[in-house]
Amino acid sequence: MRLYSCITLLLLSFLISCQKDPLINCDCNLPFKEMLCKKYLFDNNICIGYIDYDYNAQLLKETENYKTVKGKVEKTISFTYNSMGSVSCENIKTISPVKNVSFLYSYNAANKIEKIEQRENESLVKSSLFLYNDSNVLQKTEIYNSGVLDSLILFEYDTAGKLWRQSVFGNDSALISYQIHQFFFNGIERINFFNSNDVYLGYNLFVHNNDGNMFSFATYGSANDLLEKTIYEYENKLLIKETTADGFGKTIRYLVYFYS
Repeated sequence: MRLYSCITLLLLSFLISCQKDPLINCDCNLPFKEMLCKKYLFDNNICIGYIDYDYNAQLLKETENYKTVKGKVEKTISFTYNSMGSVSCENIKTISPVKNVSFLYSYNAANKIEKIEQRENESLVKSSLFLYNDSNVLQKTEIYNSGVLDSLILFEYDTAGKLWRQSVFGNDSALISYQIHQFFFNGIERINFFNSNDVYLGYNLFVHNNDGNMFSFATYGSANDLLEKTIYEYENKLLIKETTADGFGKTIRYLVYFYS
């Protein structure tokens, strides 16, 4: 009986230890502190994997490696940069099933994004063109699918230069939807969503802390009911955790960040 109790206790201890969060700090040797090198992903309090990061000689992010809890690579995203240090190519390679998707970025003389091309297995799938005024303020985005205009987005600004309205039109110039942006004191921004018939669809609410970092992001429905909310936690001004809960406050998922 005593032997049985010992075995039961050992088994229980093993099961409890297996349920612990498999958080392991960074094993990378980066030349500077406070560089992001690992991020764990949890879904319904169960770890579903993690991402580790590699950097090039210029300390620019070179790869993102998406891994299972046991460390098997499922997806890799690699980055290349232009002479200004902006991303010129983002290549996404999925292991199973094997799939390669690339995003190619072009910039204007002011190093503002001018064009994005999405390619799958070298074939052009989608592209976006960004059009600016003489002051390099974004005015319009044209979106193409397989070279054919699909939709366009127009941007309007208030007298302070802040984005006021963002409208989406189809290739026939018919309005599809629009957003109205509102800015408040204490780093609060609200984006209201409407369809083409001016029917209110809900809003997003962004709240920033005193350091200018995101404190919370929430999505509300047409009845102003909370649908989802994410809280961001910091330590020494570094993001260490973001937790997303549903409208009833139940945690859906969260991310944990580690730095060098």
